[in-house]
Amino acid sequence: MKVLASRLRSARVRIDKTQEQVAEAVGVGQTTYSSYEVGRRKPSYKVLQKLSEYLGVSADYLLGNTDDPQGIAPGKGADAILQAIDLDDEEAIDLLKTNLLYKGEEISESKLKDILNVARIMLNSKD
Repeated sequence: MKVLASRLRSARVRIDKTQEQVAEAVGVGQTTYSSYEVGRRKPSYKVLQKLSEYLGVSADYLLGNTDDPQGIAPGKGADAILQAIDLDDEEAIDLLKTNLLYKGEEISESKLKDILNVARIMLNSKD
């Protein structure tokens, strides 16, 4: 949680916002947000998403999964695609939604389905 706490603080300071402003923007109390920054509490997934959007960094960055504020950990997206190939479509899309970003942005569900279909075709084709 130390990584999350320090990255929340540095992202907030970088955009020149107070704890109160960030808390209000993501729908939590100032005390709750403050506890995120000192590492006493961890935000829910929903709040983490709001924080990453407001602060302009990826959730993976806040969680320490990557050092790139706009991206995901190298190889994580590829691993997710390989795991998703053997899942049913709904589970696969859910997995990809949480592991794939394009230029720091979420990918639409229809594009995720296309990515999944292309990956399945490529891996099932004979060389």
